[in-house]
Amino acid sequence: VMNLILCLSRLSEDSTSKVSRYLGAYFDKVAVFLVNREELDRTVDAKFIFKKLCSGRLEKSAEMLREAKNDFALYKKNCFYYRSDAGSLGVEGTIAYVKDHEQKLKNGISDDLEKTLQKNGKKQTEKNDTHIEKDTEKNSGKNADKNADKTSVTKEDKKSAAKKEDTSSQNGASSLEAEEEKALLSQLAEKKAEERVAELLKELNQLIGLAQVKTEINSLINLIKVKKLREKYKLPQMKVSYHMVFTGSPGTGKTTVARLVAQIYKELGILSTGTLTETDRSGLVAGYVGQTALKVKEVVERALGGVLFIDEAYALVPEHSANDFGTEAVDTLVKLMEDHRDDLVIIVAGYTEEMQRFLKANTGFHSRFNKFIDFPDYSNEELFEILISMADSAGMQLTDGAKQKVMAQLKEMPQESRSEFGNARGIRNLFERIVSNQANRLIREEKQTVEDVTLLTEEDV
Repeated sequence: VMNLILCLSRLSEDSTSKVSRYLGAYFDKVAVFLVNREELDRTVDAKFIFKKLCSGRLEKSAEMLREAKNDFALYKKNCFYYRSDAGSLGVEGTIAYVKDHEQKLKNGISDDLEKTLQKNGKKQTEKNDTHIEKDTEKNSGKNADKNADKTSVTKEDKKSAAKKEDTSSQNGASSLEAEEEKALLSQLAEKKAEERVAELLKELNQLIGLAQVKTEINSLINLIKVKKLREKYKLPQMKVSYHMVFTGSPGTGKTTVARLVAQIYKELGILSTGTLTETDRSGLVAGYVGQTALKVKEVVERALGGVLFIDEAYALVPEHSANDFGTEAVDTLVKLMEDHRDDLVIIVAGYTEEMQRFLKANTGFHSRFNKFIDFPDYSNEELFEILISMADSAGMQLTDGAKQKVMAQLKEMPQESRSEFGNARGIRNLFERIVSNQANRLIREEKQTVEDVTLLTEEDV
């Protein structure tokens, strides 16, 4: 910090005096964290800091001191006593101040070294006491010798007790500082997590449609926050399961929301990494006896710390297939959910009716999957809005004719074709086909402008 301040001061006019005063005041504040002032004369910090402080107008005083004393002892011991005042005296005043200070040191009457003199006086008093004790020993014989020993022991005990008290005080202060630093870091981490959760919720709320889904996720987050408040105040805790069931047709945003939930869980302290691991039946079920459990275990271990998202989970237990290896996968999954309940969240997804059947495949599912969120099919208006959003993200726009044609196609789509269309996935496929048609059209033209490349026309649709 001091180096940065000194460098910046070189870029400013008439700033040396101000910088010197500022650095002096700054070091007064931070010195307690850098060095024990009682041990100052036995460290190199004095030399280091003095060189930093001797910038600008203090440089001449530093040179004078170096000339006056070949060794470093003088300003090593005393630079801290005059540094703050010297910054405001100017060059001549500083030199005069230092000379006067040197003379006081020689005479032993420096006000700035009052503490040092007091210590020296205390030491001298102890020496005098020692001489008195020796004289008393000679005159008083054995009894005086015993009393002197007792007195000496008492003094040593007092010194030892004082030293212990001082050490205890320093340790207590150090411990207090560590606790304060820990509390501050905790507050900063909490604030950062809150900001990140707000960003993720904003991203969730910006998704097109899914009004009920957003309400459910926000309610779940509020429940977790209140649960943490109860933990903070050491109140009785209610058991909360974070595993969820997402029901709905393909392309309704289940994977996207699961990814956001994983990151939110991480910021709220439920998960350690907040990653999303996607899998399905093929990733969990093997073709031979005994291999399925190992396969499930590998996938779960890879997902630890985050969310394991199992799409079309009902396929693990096909209807009318009692001997299917999927049953082994489900049983293994239930056990691993319990073993890793503190750092693993599982979200199973699929069609509503099929998921009801899936949850009946194992009695352990009912107590663990108690949070159901339904993802309804998008309306025509929402699908159209998703298409416009995709075009904007790609730096493209549709003409009015293209927009009308897209909306007409959505309205004319038969109900039985809705499930095959795939909601947002179908819109993505539609957008890619429109862009492909645009490319074919542009290649046939002799010259293409920037507007041509970014415009999707009715012909492209």
